[in-house]
Amino acid sequence: MGLVALENAGQQGIIRDIQPWQLPPGVWSDGNNVRMEHGSVQKCKGYSSVMETCPVAPYHVAYLKDAANSKYWIACGLTAVHVYDVAAKTWSDITRTSGAYAATAGEGWTSTVIGGVVVLNNFIDAPQFWSITASTGLPSTSTTLADLTAWVATDRCKSMRSFRSFLVAMNIEDKSSGTLRQARLIKWSTEAAIQLVPSSWDEADAALDAGEYELADTKGAILDGLPLRDTFMIYKEDAVYSMTYVGTPFIFGFRQLSPSVGLLSKNCVAEFDGGHFLFGNGDLYLNDGQRITSLLPHKMRDHVFSIIDGEFLDKSFVVADYGKTEMLACFVSADSTNNQCDKALIWNWVSNTFSIRDLPQLAHIGYGSVRNEAALTTWAAPTTTLSAAITSLTSFADISVTSSASLLSSGTVTIDSEQISYTSKSVGTLSGITRSVNGTSPDTHLLGADVINGATWSTVTGPWATSWENVENVLLFASPTNTKLFRDNVGNQEDTANMTSFVERTGLTLTSASQPDQTTVKRIKAVWPKMTVTNSDSVNFYVSTQMSTEDGISWKGPFEFNPDTQSKVSVRAAGKLYGIKIESTTDTDWRLDGLEFELDDAGRRGSRNY
Repeated sequence: MGLVALENAGQQGIIRDIQPWQLPPGVWSDGNNVRMEHGSVQKCKGYSSVMETCPVAPYHVAYLKDAANSKYWIACGLTAVHVYDVAAKTWSDITRTSGAYAATAGEGWTSTVIGGVVVLNNFIDAPQFWSITASTGLPSTSTTLADLTAWVATDRCKSMRSFRSFLVAMNIEDKSSGTLRQARLIKWSTEAAIQLVPSSWDEADAALDAGEYELADTKGAILDGLPLRDTFMIYKEDAVYSMTYVGTPFIFGFRQLSPSVGLLSKNCVAEFDGGHFLFGNGDLYLNDGQRITSLLPHKMRDHVFSIIDGEFLDKSFVVADYGKTEMLACFVSADSTNNQCDKALIWNWVSNTFSIRDLPQLAHIGYGSVRNEAALTTWAAPTTTLSAAITSLTSFADISVTSSASLLSSGTVTIDSEQISYTSKSVGTLSGITRSVNGTSPDTHLLGADVINGATWSTVTGPWATSWENVENVLLFASPTNTKLFRDNVGNQEDTANMTSFVERTGLTLTSASQPDQTTVKRIKAVWPKMTVTNSDSVNFYVSTQMSTEDGISWKGPFEFNPDTQSKVSVRAAGKLYGIKIESTTDTDWRLDGLEFELDDAGRRGSRNY
């Protein structure tokens, strides 16, 4: 027997634009709900609803960490805007007092932060800002949004972003007398003081540094812009420009970087690692500030733009997951049921690999901190759970638990991040309760919450006491269809449903030393996976054969494989070209590091041919 090894299963990712039989051995020809990470193929983690019930159908989310390290998520609906305090776990309505918004599902919102102040824009209403309280230097959930100070009340803009101490407005519409669209016009404010919005947008005042400029070299409209190191990049439908600070009298200088590359829609550019990632008009691009290069030729371009719904290109957007070193280019596929983004092309910028995943009908994704309610907050594992919710913030007589057998006769337990002491116990009950001991804060606790014997990390004396927080940076999905916010990369399910994930490669020759061509029939006896599967679960393997590239693919399987109890998948298959598919449809996690195909004509087991 002989072995043909395919190592580093995730090193080259998925390529759909080249025929499988023309691909190198380590490339996958198809897949879904998988990512390439550390040289392996891994099932994408799941997502679950967070932050209680979202008060609005969210079309945009913006994250803010203030000067006191407090964390907020702002959810923008079509008519109202609410803010979530991560520490307090409460929602507040910050819709402007002058009345509801008139945003549309097709236009959506943009957001930016200048000097700690959040600015929101939807192209229909006047730009909004969430002011900072002068006495504290911090925002307050009791403060509502307001129309942007000094902005011309009848003007609207496609997108508004911050750059240095300026606000930059792009693609201007003047509604003062009818509607005058200046789609190639860019305006910038005077410089803003810290914790304040700009005091003027008057380009006619020579004493100020506000101004405007029309990018008229090409006919396309301006869609968006974003800072890139010491420049501001402006993206039109058909061109890219750099905007650089030069000081008085011109304030900014402009240079065309590309006369042909254009953005697909606003929110289709994201910064990473000193560059910009662009979801463009027919391609994905990298902009390093000097040149723009294509990411997709001969990889995934044809595939992505063959499944995208051309009617809803303007709903596309991108987001960077800095923890995973991944970019998600999100789009509405032809299979979308609600005309919201249901697919994402994943690009890992470290490994330069691509994969595809499903999305739950999204309008936007934000990146920031949420409470990790599932994380261990103690030195010990959970001891029991609550058998009844704790809805009060004050002291009371008893706490009901599933079992008290493993708890001390008296002592302290931790529920979520609150420590609670008790003086006695009986079957299923803790009595003599004192709330929020050891400096912890009172909180409500859900049925089934972990009850842990002992102290939390945050209350143990020593270096851990001030350095550990029960929060982590994640992608937050905004789904107006579900009226929910989902935290990504948690669990193995899509909310509460099992996820189907697979990776596939067809057109393999499985060339060995004795059979170096595509014309010889080869026989496979077994597949030896190098993989891990959680929950002592199994995944399904399929093996395909073809006698020629023109033949249809014939699959054998499924063959269940559990690495805890099995070392190989036994199969009998013969052909000139082979394929392999690994699929999971259950609540499990899996990782594939490599494969070995056992051929029946290549000598003894242990001889590897690459």
